[in-house]
Amino acid sequence: MKNDVLDKDPGSLPPRTMIPSPQQMDALVQNRRSCRKFKQKNVGKDLIEHILRVCGNSPTGSCNQIYEFTVIDDMDIMREFTTILEDEMFAESAKGNNPPRFDDDDLAMMKTFY
Repeated sequence: MKNDVLDKDPGSLPPRTMIPSPQQMDALVQNRRSCRKFKQKNVGKDLIEHILRVCGNSPTGSCNQIYEFTVIDDMDIMREFTTILEDEMFAESAKGNNPPRFDDDDLAMMKTFY
């Protein structure tokens, strides 16, 4: 009998001592903050690959939900993409096509970021 799950060797996993306690998880969730000001520099390939590996281990609910990640690892391309996205978002909003629960106040706030 194989001692692995989905070709993952249990010996290659982080030690169980790294699993946070319920109290530590509570503190992590309660102290979580969203970043609104990003550094204008490229992120290293190793860090991106690490984050994608971690995300690949996230639960998907019955293991039947497909997810896809798109990574833009160049700030110049990201700026170009962001400009296109902003232009489209503001143009659609001007036509009254906002995402659900997204109102004029949200749009005004978004404009302060861009």
